[in-house]
Order: sequence, then structure tokens, then C-alpha cells
Amino acid sequence: HPDDRPQVSQALNDAIEQQQTYYAEFRIRIDNGEIRHLIGRGNMLESEEGKSSKMLGINLDVTEQKRAKEENVQYGKLLEESYNEIYIFDAQTLKFFSVNLGARQNLGYSMKELSELTPLTIKPRYTKERFAQLVKPLKDGSEEKITFETVHKRKDGSLYNVLINLQLSVFRDKKVFMAIVQDTTEQAQAKEQLRQSEE
Repeated sequence: HPDDRPQVSQALNDAIEQQQTYYAEFRIRIDNGEIRHLIGRGNMLESEEGKSSKMLGINLDVTEQKRAKEENVQYGKLLEESYNEIYIFDAQTLKFFSVNLGARQNLGYSMKELSELTPLTIKPRYTKERFAQLVKPLKDGSEEKITFETVHKRKDGSLYNVLINLQLSVFRDKKVFMAIVQDTTEQAQAKEQLRQSEE
């Protein structure tokens, strides 16, 4: 790719002049116009006189890996910016691995603070035993997902109504629970207003 030629030439010249390993990341355009991403690596070979005469190297096509990484970044961004609260926590210890921005803002905790907490901290209606009973169908495989309503407790002590979809999954090679949580405070208030007006 024309934009990458200068850096590749510089890396090659540096490798030759300084007798070091050649390394460069660059793009190429193939016959159909598609852009592919490559990594080039090479080592200088010395002649019998001890001078660099040849380079032995390889170019690796890393296009698919690069695309997958970019997609993962985009998916991560979508989850982080979701208005729904998204929690990922260890299936054994229940400690939070990841909590998205929407949840952190609604709860008032930083990620550092949440990493030391469990869902029991923010779910005042659940004891460890009651929560274990709730997630038992997920752990034994009899259910793929459970949905329930409860309240969450913010750092400042205030409560808000939530609808939770919970499932068992794998994250960083560990079994984890993933919860997608919707703040239903407005719906609960609307229901209460409707009930009062009907009365």
C-alpha cells in the first residue's frame, strides 16, 4: 500500500544497516482491490566474509485476526455504552469481572470498587443462600436463562426497580454469569399512578 511503503523501507534499511531483525506491519492491495494486512519478519544472513548478504524472512497475512480484533473492540464498545446495565461476574466467587458504564453510573460505583463486590451487595433482597437457589437451574443446566424482578441498591443507599435476564456463560476461560439489567423504575411508577387513578 503506498501509504505504508516509507515505513517498510525504513524498517528494512534499519535491519540491514544495524544488523538487526527486520519487522514491519503493512497493507497490500491484491488484484481484486481488497486490502490485506501483513506482518513481515526477517533476519540478516552473513556471508563467509562476515558481511550481510541476504535476508531470510516471512510475511504473514493477519487480516482475519485484525478484523476479529476490531470487531471485538466494536462489540465491547457497544456493550460498554449500552443504556442497559450489563454485569459479568464469577460463577463461584460471585465477584464482578466487568460492569458496563450504564450500570456504574446508575449505581454510583467505580469499576475498581465493583471488582471487590458481588451482586449480593447491590441486591438487598437476596442472601447468599437465596441467590444460590435462584441460579441453581442455570448451574445444573435445566434452564438456559432466568428472568426475575428485584431492586438494586446504589452506593448512596437509594433503591431502584430492575428486571434481570441472567445466563451462565464463559469469560476469560472461567464460568461466569452474565446479567442484562433494565431499570424499570419509570414503569413501576407509571403502574402505581395507574393503580391510584383506578382506585
